[in-house]
Amino acid sequence: MNDVTKTLELCSAELWAFREEMGEDWPTLDTELSLQCAFCESGEALDAWMRATYPWMARNRERLSYTEATLDELADTAMMLLTAAGKKLDLTCVPNSAASGLYAKTTTGIAILLGRLLEDSLDERMGWKTDIGFVLYIISLYPGMDLQARLQARYARIRAKQRPVKLVEADGVIGGVIGGRDLFGKAAEVEARWHPTQTQAGYQRNAENYGRQVADAKGQPYAPNATEGEE
Repeated sequence: MNDVTKTLELCSAELWAFREEMGEDWPTLDTELSLQCAFCESGEALDAWMRATYPWMARNRERLSYTEATLDELADTAMMLLTAAGKKLDLTCVPNSAASGLYAKTTTGIAILLGRLLEDSLDERMGWKTDIGFVLYIISLYPGMDLQARLQARYARIRAKQRPVKLVEADGVIGGVIGGRDLFGKAAEVEARWHPTQTQAGYQRNAENYGRQVADAKGQPYAPNATEGEE
């Protein structure tokens, strides 16, 4: 087992711990949709790389530098690949030495790999799930990528965004707790109540509607937060 393999195993364990923690606020997608999302995220990474490489393509008022945006989009790609793989990540295709050539160096190569992976999964070709580990390996080798740390940062952002604001009162002062953290930097040991926002309620409804549509198409009962592919 090499260092990359250990890192990917840790990333998988942390992803599923996060999914369990956020299950009610951020539903887990099924295998097919997770792969489709990963493919879309790889395209976003390629888009960010293009805008970083060709300044005349840059948009105005971007929140992040395009270099940082590329790494974030690749981390999102990895997040959805880890979801598609299920809790038993197959790393048998991860090489023992560093990969070279097109795939390890470019977002174009990663997007190509995602397209092939998605096609193989839809065609139910034998062994396609083992290729998820290889694509994760390639993403982890991308210049400037610290995959585990960047995924952890993405989880923190999702946690703060998807969880509703928790209003608390202590000594007559009302403050807010977002993503489980007191805005005043201290825990308030008082009764608290949740106030879901319209945005979050809409997200939840959309996720549930999609889940029901998928279940109906497959002739299966609707099972929230279910993932496929765990054998």
